[in-house]
Amino acid sequence: IPEFSNVGLTEKEAIAAGHNVTIGRAYYENITKATVSNNNTGMLKLVFDTDTFKLLGVHIIGATACEIIHIGQAVIAFGGDIHYFISNIMNYPTYAEAYRIAAFNGVNRVYKAGVKYKIGN
Repeated sequence: IPEFSNVGLTEKEAIAAGHNVTIGRAYYENITKATVSNNNTGMLKLVFDTDTFKLLGVHIIGATACEIIHIGQAVIAFGGDIHYFISNIMNYPTYAEAYRIAAFNGVNRVYKAGVKYKIGN
């Protein structure tokens, strides 16, 4: 049974609360630590508000999910946005790298949808 951990809102809860939601995903197969550990089945998902980039939820399934969820919890607690993961350095190679990959994935989704933004809005 894989580890599972989450904090904050699910995508469905965020939409019900009136947020315009975008998802950023990082698959473990794209994380160096998962590859070298031969444990590359898993995913980290960021749920964030498309207009403000505010982090609303984090959902992780896979190795070390319970050990890295606190990073997302801290960003939610201080009201941060997903730019935190882009602007700050994540240790490498660690599973925490998934936050940065998921943040870039989410920002790319917003950009491709035609929303203009600046890092640090």
